[in-house]
Amino acid sequence: MVAATGIAVSAGASGCSLLDTEFAVGDCVSVKSGFTDDGIEKADCSDGGSADKFSGDGIYRVTSVEDYLSNCRRGQVEFNHEPHDKTYCLSALSTR
Repeated sequence: MVAATGIAVSAGASGCSLLDTEFAVGDCVSVKSGFTDDGIEKADCSDGGSADKFSGDGIYRVTSVEDYLSNCRRGQVEFNHEPHDKTYCLSALSTR
């Protein structure tokens, strides 16, 4: 779903392993949004990747970790990660 301030994606248990590493503030992550499955995984901050402002796919930095289904600040991408029971607030490293 697209919000006025960012893109909120939700990851269900079906697409993510319960053994996934949780993410911390400052970590870089790769986000891939899909029709039936969204994914998030660690990424290299120096990768030079960019975020696609229309799809939400790309490389982001975790700016805060909140309770599940919490709202992030305006302009951030919200990634609701059900297996971690967390909402990751993300800022794009760059936008294409």
